[in-house]
Amino acid sequence: MRAKDLVWLPGVLAISLASFASGYPLTGPAPAPVPVSGVDTAGLSAFLRARTPPLPPAPPPAVAEERAVRQREKILDQLVFRGVPPAWRYGSLKVQWGEVVPGTDGFVLRRLRYEAVPGMWIPALLYEPAGPLSRRPAVLNVNGHVGAPGKATPYEQIRCANLARQGIVSLHPEWLACGELSSPEYAHNRLAYLDLCGVSGVSVFYLAMRRGLDVLAAHAAVDPNRIGMTGLSGGGWQTIWLSALDLRIAATAPNAGYVGMDVRYGHPGDIGDLEQCPQDLLTVTDYPALTTLLAPRPSLLIYNQRDDCCFQTARVIPSVVDPVRPYFRSRGAADRFEFHNNIDPGTHNYDADNRSQFYRFASRRLTGGDGAPIETSRPGDVQPESALKCGVPEGNAGFAELALRFAESLPVHTRPDPARMTGRWKRDARKRLASAIRYDSALAHSDRITEQWETNRLTVRSSAFPVAQAEWAPIDRVRRVRLRLWDVRPASAPVSDEPGTLMADGRLLLRGAPGLAGGALYQQAMLVAATGERPLGVQVRQLRAMCAALRRAHASAKLEIVCQGPATSLAALIAVSLGEVAVDRLELNRLPESLKQLIRDRASFEALPEAFCFGLLREIDIPELRALALPTRIEPASHSGTARGL
Repeated sequence: MRAKDLVWLPGVLAISLASFASGYPLTGPAPAPVPVSGVDTAGLSAFLRARTPPLPPAPPPAVAEERAVRQREKILDQLVFRGVPPAWRYGSLKVQWGEVVPGTDGFVLRRLRYEAVPGMWIPALLYEPAGPLSRRPAVLNVNGHVGAPGKATPYEQIRCANLARQGIVSLHPEWLACGELSSPEYAHNRLAYLDLCGVSGVSVFYLAMRRGLDVLAAHAAVDPNRIGMTGLSGGGWQTIWLSALDLRIAATAPNAGYVGMDVRYGHPGDIGDLEQCPQDLLTVTDYPALTTLLAPRPSLLIYNQRDDCCFQTARVIPSVVDPVRPYFRSRGAADRFEFHNNIDPGTHNYDADNRSQFYRFASRRLTGGDGAPIETSRPGDVQPESALKCGVPEGNAGFAELALRFAESLPVHTRPDPARMTGRWKRDARKRLASAIRYDSALAHSDRITEQWETNRLTVRSSAFPVAQAEWAPIDRVRRVRLRLWDVRPASAPVSDEPGTLMADGRLLLRGAPGLAGGALYQQAMLVAATGERPLGVQVRQLRAMCAALRRAHASAKLEIVCQGPATSLAALIAVSLGEVAVDRLELNRLPESLKQLIRDRASFEALPEAFCFGLLREIDIPELRALALPTRIEPASHSGTARGL
């Protein structure tokens, strides 16, 4: 909203507020960003950078491995597997082998599928060298966002076929949302459904690749001490995570898969999906720190000079190459840390030059060869996608199905009968709610809220985030202040000039803000949550600041909040439930009867990112929030019955 878009009518207060997303619909593509005047994106970027932990100096060799062990345990326990049941983390490997694919030359291609988590099976292809099999080296090949073909992508097939002819067993599992798993049920950002339940959604990605490693390590033809890993883009992301955290990966070569979080703030193309920026990531680790955990194992980082997707070489070298070299030197392994800058073609690729670099690396580090294998092309190296289908069981679980299994028993503390809704229950419930949305975070305690009153204008500012600016025409004898909050304010939104009522039209505070250097709005929410904050908690604190300013300005007037969408309704209901915003009337619109409905109806994370606050459903649901909000008068919510219609 620009200054000229502000509504000027007698008795009307128009507020321009900003948030992380741009509203409904909650399914389909994320809406385009809506510019808002007065939003300080540089300030938001500074906030994020200040919360990105610097990489400490390389430790002395005597303590390096002990420190690395502790780091891996912390990342796994506090990030990857938090809230994850033991049956997921420690379950036994389940593999179903299929038929051999005919028509190959110099290798045998086998179909298989394995269970990543209970109910979710991953199709995969195993490329075995022809002839007698002994304890051979192996490579776990993983692909990224390559679209429909997935494991059938030609350059993936070419690499795996050539590795097999070079004597290396290669496994290529299907990645979520690709190939045979290209259904929307596996869309990456739907991991938010698990996060909402307090179960780490990134664990599904991690276990999908770790179980693939289990398949290789258990294979009779594979030497478990000589297993490598490589992949492009999202495959590079998989490669750094599994290689950093699982020492069974003896040599690794991620290709254009990651960069430090501080670099991503100014380059939206580098931000990626939720698994790449999981909630609380920066409270535990960052990508340069993950890269140090590769030492002293042989590692080849591949990046592309003119990458037309993400992670260009010029940004990567100062982020994850130069800072990591001292860690390898301190372990006496400087020669094991290699870097290749692809120039031909220099775009986002795993084409001939990058493949040849990996062949040489695998030859030296896995097979003990001379490091100069030649890529060949033979009939059968590239099969049609239809020939490579492995099949998945009917009803193969996606993110929503997995999350609904947990949601059935949530929240853990349900609303008691009215006769038992004691003050103690309310205090405990509010404490759990505040903790879930990080309402009392370090930011909240250090944040400074200031107000500036001018003629017909109020500006409420935060030291961490811009808050709100309000403008209005003069009105005498204000009896009621009605704050109308829009998820997305339509150009034709009706405005009332009811006598004696000061009307406020706007958006909730971080809703509708421009992206960081043009980035998608939901990605801002991801970045803020990665620092350990919660976008929902930020919104609630900012709403409190605005309401407090209006209360002080019109102490004798009644304060009403009218919400025009699910995001504003949720934030306002939580603000009232916490007892932080005292209002006389609250009107909610398009808010589901339960947060579980967001999962059942496959609501879009991109359209409502703040609602998928980690563990929120575990602690509380909409009925409990309504009970906590009493005695505030809450108008019946207007909703369509499904989150799709929000």
